[in-house]
Amino acid sequence: MSKEKSDGVKLLKQVFTGMVIGFGLTIVFYFINKFTINFDIVVEYSLFIQIAVILLFFIPTYFWMQKAKQHFSQIDETIDADDDLHREKVKQMLFRAMLFNRLFIILSFIGVGFAFDFDNPYFLISILAFLVIIFPGAMNEVKIFRMIQANDPMKKGDPTSLKFNKDYFSSLDEGEKTQVYQIAYHTYIFMEYALMGLLTLAIGAKIYLDVGNGPIIIIGLIWLLQSSVYFYHSKKFSKSETTL
Repeated sequence: MSKEKSDGVKLLKQVFTGMVIGFGLTIVFYFINKFTINFDIVVEYSLFIQIAVILLFFIPTYFWMQKAKQHFSQIDETIDADDDLHREKVKQMLFRAMLFNRLFIILSFIGVGFAFDFDNPYFLISILAFLVIIFPGAMNEVKIFRMIQANDPMKKGDPTSLKFNKDYFSSLDEGEKTQVYQIAYHTYIFMEYALMGLLTLAIGAKIYLDVGNGPIIIIGLIWLLQSSVYFYHSKKFSKSETTL
């Protein structure tokens, strides 16, 4: 079998797999449509969602940061950094703190988005709660990076500056940069499939749940933006400088 025919067969298999998945989703949406879905309940309980986000993510972030400080105070400067268990613990605690804090910030924006409804009896309270709590969340991000820099003075950059990501990346060693490249690659590949799947779900939701074109437009724009940025930087950093 020629290479062209082999590629065609593989693509047909992938298309068939997609059709099977699409058929399965059709059945799922069909049964979901049998039940009455009240989306207003999300608005009604948006304040409680915000409170849950604070309890589940903001408070643990503070806890991990305090644990990192405890281990940082016990670091032994007289031994090799790779042999110091406390220094390794600092890295672990700060990673957890960064993860929980990032989830807190994202979910806080989602929660206040749910609350943005003038029929919501807790509308003003939700907005005020968001404004009060989002600043400490942003400050935690800065504090975490300051602690990372204190643990590893080679890491440069001002976390409050718009140039921070560029300066911080420039201060990484080659091994750390390679790790960033691998993370970026796997994230991009995952998001390609994730956006394709989300767009499929949005189309199904439009057909069976009557949610309109909004989700399709938003997900489609995110997909277009990601692909455009990818090809822009691919061209920008290409050694061959291939012209279109």
